[in-house]
Amino acid sequence: MILVLLLLVGCVAGRQEWEFAETLGNATVEEDLVVTEDTRTIFHLEVSCSSSGDKDFVHFRLFETVSLRTELFVDIHCTGNTSTYDSPPDIHTASYTLATSGRASVQYSIRIVLSRTQILLAEGSVEVSIPANEMVVRSFDLVDMMTGDYSSYVQVEVSSLDRFLNKSKNGSNDKRYEAVLMVTTDPSDLTAFFSQTEMDRRDSLHLSFSTFGMITISGASHPVLANGTWLVVLAIKHSIRGDVTFPKEVTISVTVVRENGYDSQILQMFGISLLAVFIPVVARLIFNAGHLDVYESFKWRWWWVTLRNWFWSGKKGLTYLTVLLASLLLVSAFQVVNARYKEMHYSGNRDMCFYNEKCYRPTDTTMFL
Repeated sequence: MILVLLLLVGCVAGRQEWEFAETLGNATVEEDLVVTEDTRTIFHLEVSCSSSGDKDFVHFRLFETVSLRTELFVDIHCTGNTSTYDSPPDIHTASYTLATSGRASVQYSIRIVLSRTQILLAEGSVEVSIPANEMVVRSFDLVDMMTGDYSSYVQVEVSSLDRFLNKSKNGSNDKRYEAVLMVTTDPSDLTAFFSQTEMDRRDSLHLSFSTFGMITISGASHPVLANGTWLVVLAIKHSIRGDVTFPKEVTISVTVVRENGYDSQILQMFGISLLAVFIPVVARLIFNAGHLDVYESFKWRWWWVTLRNWFWSGKKGLTYLTVLLASLLLVSAFQVVNARYKEMHYSGNRDMCFYNEKCYRPTDTTMFL
């Protein structure tokens, strides 16, 4: 005998929900789900089950009703705990069936959320809300991109005003409200990412942020820039989920930059850098306007005298030792930075180095070999 406790279907713009809570009988339970979305979406499952035995399992299979193509297959150990699972983003526009089987008298509950993931590149940005016990998945499609192309890149930016979990009056007990951003092309990373947000994954890029973060996908990144569907995944940092009392509001922006060169940008940066020399000189002239005779007595030949004495005159033990020590420090610093950058590049963990993505421009010499 099958006892149906609850059946709820909800539908809002860009989101559909179904909830079932039943007691299994001797036959497989099947529920029909009619999808009304016509864009890229993802199935999110929250399931739990309980029974008198400690070795009982419940099997859930979500498949397309006509073609029988499986979207998600899950085995749940009946411990009473809630587990979450996500399907790969796809264009779900058909009728689906949820088939549930297991030992008779097992009680289970399941919540299915179908949410829209597509980020339209023409619009550029989308606002999302990240609960403590869920991850948010969005996707965008790249076309006309050449694999390994260094003249184009994609920047995925996240920003939020929710900086602290709890704001104290004196600031001594402030705790950062940190989330993790992951960019990947592999849907199999989703479930593992939610349970271990800070674990390195070779086929994805990820970083922690409280107010701002940016990841650049290019010919020098890993994974490399290529056509296809890219996933933008957000979740609250695992270590602070127990302290979260309100969802984190985040704006996701995706920008595709197509360039053939950086000459104009380099010249612009060079011109701005000259201000660092020009402004102090002008300021000195203004402050010493009444004592310009100081510059008349200045002898440019003293620069030559200083240079000559440094390299040719007198004993050079201290001079050469200074240069040697400076070179050793420079080489050591370069080795540390090089190793750290290489580890960050291949692990995908952008928290390992502070990397200014806004100034980043990919070239074929970006990677340290």
